[in-house]
Order: sequence, then C-alpha cells, then structure tokens
Amino acid sequence: MQDSETYASPYLEAYFNSKRDKSKFYGAHFYHHSFAKGPVDDINSANGTTEINLFGKAMSNSIVANGNINYENRNTYFYGYKPGTEPLRDNIRQAYDIFNLGAGIENAKLSDFNYALQGSFSYLSDHYQAQEKEFGIVLNSAYEISAGSKFALNGDVYLIDRKAPGISTKPRNLVRIKPAYQFAPFDGLWLTLGANMAVENDAIGKQKSFHVYPNLRADYQLAKSVIAYAGLTGDIDKVSLHTLSRENIWVNSAIPIFHINRSVEFLAGLKGKLGRKIAFGTGLSFANLKNLYFYQNDSADRAKLMSFMITENPQRVNCLPSWDILMAKP
Repeated sequence: MQDSETYASPYLEAYFNSKRDKSKFYGAHFYHHSFAKGPVDDINSANGTTEINLFGKAMSNSIVANGNINYENRNTYFYGYKPGTEPLRDNIRQAYDIFNLGAGIENAKLSDFNYALQGSFSYLSDHYQAQEKEFGIVLNSAYEISAGSKFALNGDVYLIDRKAPGISTKPRNLVRIKPAYQFAPFDGLWLTLGANMAVENDAIGKQKSFHVYPNLRADYQLAKSVIAYAGLTGDIDKVSLHTLSRENIWVNSAIPIFHINRSVEFLAGLKGKLGRKIAFGTGLSFANLKNLYFYQNDSADRAKLMSFMITENPQRVNCLPSWDILMAKP
C-alpha cells in the first residue's frame, strides 16, 4: 500500500471595479494562494504568494492619466538540505516583500503624434536583509509623417540601488534610446530602419559602457491574415534582483548582478489569424549573448541556489523556437 499525503492549499482571489464612467476608472485586486505543506518534510517546503493591487485611470478629451499601488509577498523554504537533518525553519526560509508605485500619461485619442510616458518606483526586501530600489521611466512615442511612414522614438531609464550583507554593491544605471524610421515602400511591405543605443555602468573586464545595435525589421503580408517577418537587432537586457528573484525564488540574493549584452539577434517568423477567434504565431531566433548568467548550487550551502555570472564575456549562440495559439472567447 502506498502512503498518501493531504495538502491544504487555501486560494482566494477578489476583484473590485468601479462602474462604467467616461471620465474615470478605478479598482482593486486581491490574490492569495499558499500551501501549508510541500513534498519534502511537510512544512519545510511550504510556499505562498499574496498580492494587493490598487489602480485607477482618469480620462479627459486629450490626456489619459493612470496610477497604481501594488504590494506582493512571496515566501518559500530552501528544502534541498541533506535528508535526515532537522534544520531550523527560520534558517531555511526565504520571503520577498515588494512594494511598487506607478503613474503615467498618454494621449486620449489617436493623432499624428502618439505617446505614452510611464514612471515607476519599486522597493524589494528579502528575509536575509537584502534590499533593492528600482526607479524607472519608460517612453513610447511615434509621429506619423504620412500615410505610409512614421518616426518612432522609444526609450527608458532605470536607476537601481541594491544592498546585501556580505557583498559590495554600487548603484547601477541603464539608459536605452531606440529611434527608428518605419515606412511602406509598397503595399504589403513595412520596413523598420533604426538603432538601439544603451549606456550602462556595469564593469566586466574591458567591456565598454556605450553600446549601439542595429534595429532592422521587415514585415510582409503574405495573405490577408498572414504576415511574415524578419529582423536583425540587439540590446542590453536589464537584470536585477527583482528579475532574478521572480525567475528563481531560491536564488542567493548576495551575488554579483550584471545586465545581459545581446550583441546581435536574428529573428524570423509568421503570425496571423485563422478565422475570427483564433490567432497564431511561430518564430525562430538566434542570439549572441554576453554576460549570460546560469544557476548553480551555492558552494557554501548546497541547499541554496546562486546565480552564476560568467565574468570573461563569453559569447553563446542560442536557438530559440517559439509558437503560440490564441483563441478568443465566443
């Protein structure tokens, strides 16, 4: 006879939204899901997530303003310890508290010049006294020159300040500017000619702080509802304790962290619709990446994972196929 286990998993999700109003909209969202016991030593592998979101939007004839306040708690345990041992639960616990503020404005109606400006501040702390503050500004804008051409200017600025016991850290910054000219030389073909420029202060070897990458793309309409695309681009991909902990909650927070340098990337694929309720997409990309991180066990504590960053700027080529099918609700 096999042993059986009983797991308690409370789940609660609630929404509140204001009534329809042409000048304002606001609401709240609450979410909680946790497991009191897990697959290893019962309560020593418990986990849970709690989120509280407040959001609102105000509309006028020319401007739309939005704002949000979010709080999130995520907790788990490092249950990879040697079987048969009895660790103190507080010594293997990990918990992240994340508080976020955001606000933005955009034009209310489509015009020759369209823009969206968003600002945010996020504060993260964990059970081991690691802290990270992140301030960001994101701009997306486009000016329509004529019916078949437009100039787009996108960009963002991130200021990141992290403190963790046992490791020396410094404030990090990342500034990205992405101008592009988009035009249709003839019906069915849309071309993008631009550049991605980035400035960051991560110091690894002799890597420069200023980077320029191509931003070239072609979209061609093969059929009424099918588009083929291909592009050549590159960028600096932001990496922080915010992103790492969301990707892997067991990561060691006292580690060096650096942005990924995607020095070149080629991508191609198809996207389209099948009828009125099904959309599809498939694609393939090859990327040359520098400062790409990997996960491995911490040598000082095998129960914990750390993010291992290669510091000699290795170059690796990734082949990343992707596909998706979206079905609209009837």
